[in-house]
Amino acid sequence: MTALRQLLVVAVSLPLLAATACTFEDRPLGEHPCDACRPCETCVVPDGGTLPICLAEPRGSRFCGVDGNVHWRDSCGEYTGIAEQCPAKHAQCVETMQDVAACECTNHWEGVSCDECPGNWDPGKDCNACANYWGGSDCTVCPEGMDPATNCADCLGNWDPASSCSVCKNHWKGSDCETCPSNWDPARDCGACKGHWEGADCDRCPGGWVGADCDTCVRYVDGDVASSGNGLSWKEAYESIQEGIDAAYTATQQNNGPVRCQVWVSGGTYWVYSTAKTDTIELKSGVDLYGGFDGTESDLVNRKHVTTTLSGYHPERIGKVYHVITALDDSSVDGFTIQDGKADDTINMGGGGLIANLASVAIRNCIFKNNETLAWGGGAFINGPARIESCLFSNNTAMSGGGIHFDYYGTGSVVANCTFTQNSSGNGALSKDGGTITVVDSIMWNDAHQEICVWDQNGISVRSSDVQGAVGGTGNIDVDPLFVDAASGDFRLSAGSPCIDAADGTQAPATDIDGNARVDDTDSPNTGIGPPWADMGAYEYQP
Repeated sequence: MTALRQLLVVAVSLPLLAATACTFEDRPLGEHPCDACRPCETCVVPDGGTLPICLAEPRGSRFCGVDGNVHWRDSCGEYTGIAEQCPAKHAQCVETMQDVAACECTNHWEGVSCDECPGNWDPGKDCNACANYWGGSDCTVCPEGMDPATNCADCLGNWDPASSCSVCKNHWKGSDCETCPSNWDPARDCGACKGHWEGADCDRCPGGWVGADCDTCVRYVDGDVASSGNGLSWKEAYESIQEGIDAAYTATQQNNGPVRCQVWVSGGTYWVYSTAKTDTIELKSGVDLYGGFDGTESDLVNRKHVTTTLSGYHPERIGKVYHVITALDDSSVDGFTIQDGKADDTINMGGGGLIANLASVAIRNCIFKNNETLAWGGGAFINGPARIESCLFSNNTAMSGGGIHFDYYGTGSVVANCTFTQNSSGNGALSKDGGTITVVDSIMWNDAHQEICVWDQNGISVRSSDVQGAVGGTGNIDVDPLFVDAASGDFRLSAGSPCIDAADGTQAPATDIDGNARVDDTDSPNTGIGPPWADMGAYEYQP
């Protein structure tokens, strides 16, 4: 390097000198020291000096160095020092010494300090990839099935985030994942069985539950089992009815247990008298007792209506129980022959077949026969609101109310489509003392002394019924009902009976005591109210 070049190199490391440009235009080229200056240098005479020098401008341009910082070059391209230290998240130039105006942000960072990750870019991925499930070159596309309202972080509806919302989660189905298949529970996000269904496909109803939705609690009773089981199926049935009732009641008392539970009893005779006359079948609140099964049914509508008898007599005991059934509040009984009860002491004076004392009860499709009391209600003594429908009361005996005595002073009791015949009483097959009762679509015929006895002389309404001896009310008749064979105990209607299609069909239950649906007999005039057309009494005539 020449002495002049050495001088220039030294000069760039010195502070700028106060100098005056030196030009000698009248000198021939090459005869003055300034002639040696390059185009990138300036020939100057330092203040107080006499010798001109060639000086490069130290702040010529900026460049990004290999250390990632911005550096100065002089006007001749030589490095002169750091112009600016670039912090994290700024551009790094390691190969090219390109000129730059300032430190630049890496990836998609923004802001003075490059600490702002814009739009839907992900700061957790150094602002170089889309956040959540955003896509597209600018991270502006939220895929189908994802929810832009949640910054494309959640799936819409029931799409599965594990599949990037491309398939339905759990067991949801449909083009929009909006259908929860049968037996799966939408309230549990279609990820668990509905109700009491179980199994990998929620296609198995466990023991003790039946119904189209597996939502009906049932306990089973079969008096012919070798030994009493757990009551959860016909195969594991309880041997005694009271076991079934008690187990059903216990189920309703459990946390998250059913509100009601049914007891299904197979056909046969069940002796209520076990050790004492006080023995009884005790109905309990929230329990519905059903008889008439053959021991194979899985649905109540398939009940075969096999005769299921509850007897207060026992061939190995002396006497009869006071009450075959004792009903507690909010209970029901359906599909039994209830017989041979005898309430014959000064404490137990009513309800040989059934007693409901200060209890609401529903009684359906039952036959009360051969029951007796010293006082009230040979078949049933009712002290509480009751609905009694499609029942037969025959050959029951009492001082008052051979079939039923009502001793309830409230309102709302109904007797619908029942047949009373051959009952013995000094005061009516049906008697009442207080309260209001409606009798509709019933037959009351050939009972000893009288059909209806009202002690308080009011509070009873009789409609669309066949009552021997006549009674006031809409649609009532006083004509022989023409039973098939009353002497043999067959109280079905024979062809031509005036009771056929003579009832108020709008008030009649859908089926009769045998489970037969209502039939419009084309050979009989429709003298009642309908459709549907229904017959008076417990039995629907079958053409």
